[in-house]
Amino acid sequence: MHLAIGEEAVHVGAVVGFGKGDLFCPYREHVLALARGIDPKLIMAELFGKATGVSKGKGGSMHLYEPKMDFYGGNAIVAAHLPHAVGAAYARKLMGEKAGLLCIFGDGATNNGTFFEAINMASLWEVPVLFLCEISLLITSLFSELNLDMLSRLCLPHPTLGETLFLRIF
Repeated sequence: MHLAIGEEAVHVGAVVGFGKGDLFCPYREHVLALARGIDPKLIMAELFGKATGVSKGKGGSMHLYEPKMDFYGGNAIVAAHLPHAVGAAYARKLMGEKAGLLCIFGDGATNNGTFFEAINMASLWEVPVLFLCEISLLITSLFSELNLDMLSRLCLPHPTLGETLFLRIF
């Protein structure tokens, strides 16, 4: 199980503050699912692989999905959900829907090419997506001050260690 210890307030605040709209998140999605309003019994059943789980027992701890609640959480591949989120936001834009999309990811995703592809396409297509980066310093490869410097140029306000930031995407 991939816990989000210390990130609970960010998760709840982001989901409650964002309101209606699609929610795409990484594999630390348990608190996000609860904040979205998914029944805890369905989440626990999923964690135990039961058919009564939110993903019918096939998702385990990293793949909680509930399309009826616009919750597309848990992708086991770091940063893989970012392009999916941009595609979903693009679809909403094409359909003329007003609801946006919240895409949450950890700072480890910034070492992945899909991070840059996703934010570039979101900006190019002017889609209604808000990216939320959690700086947990849990990057497993190549973490350096350069990562924070690069993020600080993309974001507002400038991040410091241990803070959460919103990417400035228009």
